[in-house]
Amino acid sequence: MNSDDLQPSEYTTDYRTLVAGSRKDFLGLILDSQTGVITRAFACGVKGNTPFCVEGTTNGSKYSDNQTLLFDTSLYGNTCALVP
Repeated sequence: MNSDDLQPSEYTTDYRTLVAGSRKDFLGLILDSQTGVITRAFACGVKGNTPFCVEGTTNGSKYSDNQTLLFDTSLYGNTCALVP
């Protein structure tokens, strides 16, 4: 253990506990069940009652999927814009 390790009191396994109040954004992580190392990471939010996550990758392989999600008219009414 070192100071970079998350302790059980520092996270929840149910996003609904985070968004029950005013917080509507959070990080999502998938951990390796054996080592506890992060294998996938997400930036997540709740729009209305709809939870969504965009996945971060080191090679950009989820870019198209993330873009499709954020430009979905049911989520943000097609108001997201690409910033060069």
